[in-house]
Amino acid sequence: MRQLRFLTIPAALVVASIASAHHSALIFNRDVVVAFEGTVTNFGWANPHVYIHVETTDDAGEVVEWEFETDATPILSRSGWSRDSLAPGDTVLVRGNPDKSGRAHALLVSLTKEDGEVLAARSYFLRKSDDPANVPRTGSLEGIWELDFADYTAFYRAWDQIELTAAGIASRDSYD
Repeated sequence: MRQLRFLTIPAALVVASIASAHHSALIFNRDVVVAFEGTVTNFGWANPHVYIHVETTDDAGEVVEWEFETDATPILSRSGWSRDSLAPGDTVLVRGNPDKSGRAHALLVSLTKEDGEVLAARSYFLRKSDDPANVPRTGSLEGIWELDFADYTAFYRAWDQIELTAAGIASRDSYD
């Protein structure tokens, strides 16, 4: 029993540290977009979030380094990003939802490189058509599933609009 307690405490500490490592996007003001040109100082291609540090000059003429948070590497990879998408010294135009605390930290909306390439955390949103006929259908669980949504509110509402197959309807109806 003593050995079990000895192992339980470290396991609980590890789980707690992992759980607290991720956070909600509620720290960002989604109603405001900051936009400015700056120079990439660091591009951290790692999970759970990729971070882009961009140096710019504020209204007072002071140099400020902003930290832009994006999605995980698999999401960015599907959106056309790679670990070579940016490098320190690149000049970029960034747009993001600022941290509500007022610190120089934002959730990336989009980034435009000097060559005109636009990168967004979820670039596939930009490519989607509003025409439901253009959304591919499937009869299996195979592939990458994607709903046509522009924000998380629409995402959750979209779950009410999913068309079920006959097997899905039967499964739903038999669920207690």
